Amino acid sequence: MVPREAARANALIGEGKLPEGVLSPRQVELASQVNAHPERKWECAIERDIMKAWEWKGR
Repeated sequence: MVPREAARANALIGEGKLPEGVLSPRQVELASQVNAHPERKWECAIERDIMKAWEWKGR
């Protein structure tokens, strides 16, 4: 996610709206997983290299 996408999503959330309209299907699924498992440690991936952000730990 690039900063502009994050800003658009955050603006919608701030307005009490759902951000799904500006997210990809994969981002929507990831948000669902994050919300379903708040006990896990989720790292911010904004402005991170996509290959590093999606590395599986333990690989």
